[in-house]
Amino acid sequence: MEPIDINAPTTPKITPDLAKSPTGPLRVDNYVSNEKTHLQPVRTFSTDLANAVREKGGSIARIAIAEDEKNRREKEETSISSRKNILFTSIGIILFATAVGAIIWSYLYTKQASVVAPVQQTAPSSIVYTENNQTIDATGMDAPAIVSTINAIVTAPNIQSGTMKNIVITQSSVRIPGSQFLTAIGAIHAPDDFLRSLAPEYMLGTYLYNQDSLFLVIRGTAHDFLLSGMISWEPFLLKDLAPLFAIDTATNPSILNAKWNDTFIENRNARAIVDANNKPILFYSFLDQNTILFATDPKALTAVVARF
Repeated sequence: MEPIDINAPTTPKITPDLAKSPTGPLRVDNYVSNEKTHLQPVRTFSTDLANAVREKGGSIARIAIAEDEKNRREKEETSISSRKNILFTSIGIILFATAVGAIIWSYLYTKQASVVAPVQQTAPSSIVYTENNQTIDATGMDAPAIVSTINAIVTAPNIQSGTMKNIVITQSSVRIPGSQFLTAIGAIHAPDDFLRSLAPEYMLGTYLYNQDSLFLVIRGTAHDFLLSGMISWEPFLLKDLAPLFAIDTATNPSILNAKWNDTFIENRNARAIVDANNKPILFYSFLDQNTILFATDPKALTAVVARF
């Protein structure tokens, strides 16, 4: 065994395989290989800036100014105070204000229309066609006052011969229904079942033909209740309706006890109380199963039937 000289320079031992490398000798440990590396250098802003100065001849100050200008433009594009954004914002505000204005205008117009609509003069509904209408506000009025007002209209109808007038009775500006009308004029003997069977629609009218005459049309919801109710009401019917039809019972009180009889008036079935001359004092006739007409003049029955 040979002795080792510790002062001798150390040289790495090259293996035969390494020595025969086709690319030439390779350094090991502290030596670098002669092969070209495939790693790309790392780019940084400073190296890009230096390359730009070297290749394009620009100064760092000019590049910094250009970069600052670019940043300023980008900031201006996204800023709310930019011209483009101001334009879009202004358009948006105008559109929003227009929409709000349209909504407000629509609301006010609808509200105004709803307030103005009731002012329009429309003819009150009636069961048969009439040429004229007159309203009586019965608010706070008792039965004699209501009847007296109706009689005054009948006495001075202010209509042409052969025409009709519809008399509308209201309370607090609301048209009262049929059952309430009978109660309001003092028809206190009308059976409760009969009143409950009445429909809200009714018609009080006057017909002018040589002489003026009043008529009343009421409607029911069930024929059986109407028919039975009328039969039950007959003993008191003339007393309840005499004031409305201006029938004088004071000078001839015996007629209050007169019997109702079947008869024909203007070729129609009717129930009537007649005088000594067989002239009807008051009669009623069914226009259909649920509609009844009360009158004193046969001409009124004929006119109402013709228009019904």
